[in-house]
Amino acid sequence: ALKSATARITRQGFPVIYRAFTPEGAKWFGSVTGQNVGKRIAILIDGHVYCAPKIASPITNGKAEAVGFATEAEAIKSAQKINDAISKH
Repeated sequence: ALKSATARITRQGFPVIYRAFTPEGAKWFGSVTGQNVGKRIAILIDGHVYCAPKIASPITNGKAEAVGFATEAEAIKSAQKINDAISKH
């Protein structure tokens, strides 16, 4: 369902990961996030929960932002782990 993950720093200086979904993944993710606003959604890598950001609103455009990383290095490492997992499939 995921196409890519990219770590960036927001204008406010916070580290985030931007994730892009395939068309099928975007449809599925929009449905799941729409039904679970206010709850957490786990990001699993190799069967382990890597992080669990809170869903602020339905995400229907095929792009998502994960926040809550302490440092830019942590966000970069997380994005790389996600991309590595994507390339395995």
